[in-house]
Amino acid sequence: MTEDFLPVWRWICFWVKLLAGKAGILSEGAIVKKSKNCPACGGSEMYFKEVSARGGHGPDLLPKVGGFFRGGRFEIYICGSCGHTQFFVPDELLPTVKEKYERAW
Repeated sequence: MTEDFLPVWRWICFWVKLLAGKAGILSEGAIVKKSKNCPACGGSEMYFKEVSARGGHGPDLLPKVGGFFRGGRFEIYICGSCGHTQFFVPDELLPTVKEKYERAW
């Protein structure tokens, strides 16, 4: 990289990290499931629901996971203060996901 572009690159990296952090992608402590607090606002009013990954009228969001009558599931955590939402595959389904899906990185 040229020296002229370096400050611009740092500025771009700063904004990517900031926006990803607000989306709960890169921020430290971004996993609600472990921290018990919202990574976006720090709130502790969290709500939880386990839902089917089969869309009903939409696509199956976790194909190859689960059986014929019961498909994959998601655990959803929602902040009652700001509405920030995170989806997780339940711990008991992680071995199936690791077996049936290719590792991304």
